[in-house]
Amino acid sequence: MAITNTGGQDFGTSTIGGFITESVSITNGSETVELKDGQGLPVGLVIIPGLSTATATVQAGTGGSAPAVGGDLDFGAGAFVITEISENESQGDYKRFTINGIAKPA
Repeated sequence: MAITNTGGQDFGTSTIGGFITESVSITNGSETVELKDGQGLPVGLVIIPGLSTATATVQAGTGGSAPAVGGDLDFGAGAFVITEISENESQGDYKRFTINGIAKPA
């Protein structure tokens, strides 16, 4: 059984939605389209920005319950919609969640 953090000790980098974060990764993706001439040779390209994605590993904290999939969470770089949640438990360690999200369109 994992240890539940009582909130007395913050072993993390910051907080997100009331959770103590251990790691946060934000990726700003894009799609690249190659432009070719009549002979199929590349003559240029266009880069189309995509929506940002985020992944965070957070400690469960005193509540011990994960946020809901489809809910909003501010990852510090704007609001993200939660797309996936994984619960991580190890013996003698804090209960954690890995939260994945995609940026809300502007």
